Amino acid sequence: MKSTDVYAILRKELAPHFNAMGFKRGRALLSWARERSGLFTVFWCQVSQDGWDEFAGSKFTVELQRSEQGEPGKPSALRSRMARLLSPEGREDIRRIQNAVIANLRQPPSTHPALHVSPQVTAWYRSRFVPESVPYTSQTDIWLRYASPVHVAKWARFLATHAAILVQAIEREA
Repeated sequence: MKSTDVYAILRKELAPHFNAMGFKRGRALLSWARERSGLFTVFWCQVSQDGWDEFAGSKFTVELQRSEQGEPGKPSALRSRMARLLSPEGREDIRRIQNAVIANLRQPPSTHPALHVSPQVTAWYRSRFVPESVPYTSQTDIWLRYASPVHVAKWARFLATHAAILVQAIEREA
């Protein structure tokens, strides 16, 4: 999947929820921003620069910030990835979806190049097909895995149902 396809699915699913909360679509990345109490709350999704693998798929992350400007990634902003803003139950929901995505991945053939570089590369590549066994903590840097449009849509539904919680959490901190 191309990153543009991922962003298109996320935008379609998330836009109505952010519009209803008073957010406007940003120009950078896939982002939305709104002003509250003199600061902007910014929510954005970013696809990994690791690229696409036909077997392991790819991943994206979600970040929020409070800042004086409405663009994502400002250095002086209060920034947080979503794990810190969710409850343990919310993080466990992510792990459950993550493991469903991982279970749905096609296993690479024994001839896959990543399995023949070095023992370290082989171990790293094979680890991409192993379910997450340890619960995520508030400090975990969670990247949402996908290998199909169905996976991205599933993540979009999760984010849509948790968007208000994430926004409230970051706004309370500022």
